Amino acid sequence: MLSMAKTGLPRMLLCSIVLNSFILLTGCASKTAPIDFAVRPLNPGGDITLGKSFPNKPVVLYCWATWCGPCKQFAPILNEMADQWQKKGIGFFAVAMDETAKVRAYEAKEPHRMTVGIDTRTAVNEVIPLPSLPKIVILDKEHRIVWEQEGFGPETEIEMARILESLATN
Repeated sequence: MLSMAKTGLPRMLLCSIVLNSFILLTGCASKTAPIDFAVRPLNPGGDITLGKSFPNKPVVLYCWATWCGPCKQFAPILNEMADQWQKKGIGFFAVAMDETAKVRAYEAKEPHRMTVGIDTRTAVNEVIPLPSLPKIVILDKEHRIVWEQEGFGPETEIEMARILESLATN
């Protein structure tokens, strides 16, 4: 590892590079372009889109699958968060990356307490890369990405709550 003295970089510039790299890698920077996509609803009907289903509303987008162990672990935490934050104007949208029959069977036993869609056409992956599940994305009211995370850890709920507090309308 090079020392700062050998690199010739001023301390401020080095700190700025490290901080900006962290922001870009962790998804803390707000993306400028709003996103939208269409997925099938859990029950027969027209497609669900962010723009039509959650107009002018911040949204927690949760991408999951019935076969995903970490998704099953995070679902109860997400349901509790949805119960709390939907009252404050935050939309919650669980999009399953799975077959319709499997999602219906799963939801009959362990329902998500939020809007549920099924993405059999990989529409979400066209606007948000999904290298692994679960993927949690928080969108502002214009549906721009303000935070995203793959998987979850002990700080996920705390970090989400901090961001949702800044986006809540009520």
